[in-house]
Amino acid sequence: MKDLSNTLFEDDYLVVVDKPAGVLSVPGIVGGTSVQQWLREARGSGDIHVVHRLDMATSGVLVAAKSMEMYKAMQALFAARKVRKEYIALLEGVPRMNEGTVALPLSADYDNRPRQRVDYVTGKEAVTRYRVLETRLFNGKECALVRFEPLTGRTHQLRVHAACKEGLDCPIVGDALYGNAAQRLMLHAASLAFCHPVSGEEVFIEADFR
Repeated sequence: MKDLSNTLFEDDYLVVVDKPAGVLSVPGIVGGTSVQQWLREARGSGDIHVVHRLDMATSGVLVAAKSMEMYKAMQALFAARKVRKEYIALLEGVPRMNEGTVALPLSADYDNRPRQRVDYVTGKEAVTRYRVLETRLFNGKECALVRFEPLTGRTHQLRVHAACKEGLDCPIVGDALYGNAAQRLMLHAASLAFCHPVSGEEVFIEADFR
C-alpha cells in the first residue's frame, strides 16, 4: 500500500493529507489503493469521507471529513466557492502572457472519454487564473512553472485550459490525455484555504511540489 502518512493537518473534524501521484482519492472501478480507504484503515473508522477529488495522477492537498455532518459542511464550502485552491504545474513551453485569466466553458467529450473539451454551446463555466513563476529547462525544452487558481471546479479544468489553443496552448508536462506522456503528470495541489465550519478559524494548508 502507498505511504500516505504525510498528514498536513488534523483535528477532531478533519484530516488533510498530501496525496501522492498515482493514488486514487476514493475507490474506483480500476481498483488500487485510495486515500479514503487508507484513512479508514489507518484510523480504524469507516466514517471518514474524502470531501473533494484530485485526479489519480495529481498530487497534493486532499481533505477528508471525520463524519457525514462535517463532509456535508465542507462540500457546501466547495460548492459556494469559499475554498481557495492553488495548484503548481510545469508546462510544456511558455505561455504568451506571464499572467492572466482563462475563461473557457467545458463539457465532456463523449466520443473520447474521459477527455473534456471547450464547448461554447452546452459547456459549463470554467475560469482559471494563472501566473508564471519561472522558466526552466526540462528534457532540453524551455518550460514554465505556473501557479493556477481555479475559480471553478470542472473535471480536468486546469489540464484543458493549459493545453487548448484558446487557452495557454502549453499542455502540462506528463499529461497523456491532452499532451505527451511522461513519468508523471506534473500537476500538484499546492494549497487550500477555508474557514473551518466548527471553529470559524481560517485554515491554510500547503504541500511542497516535489
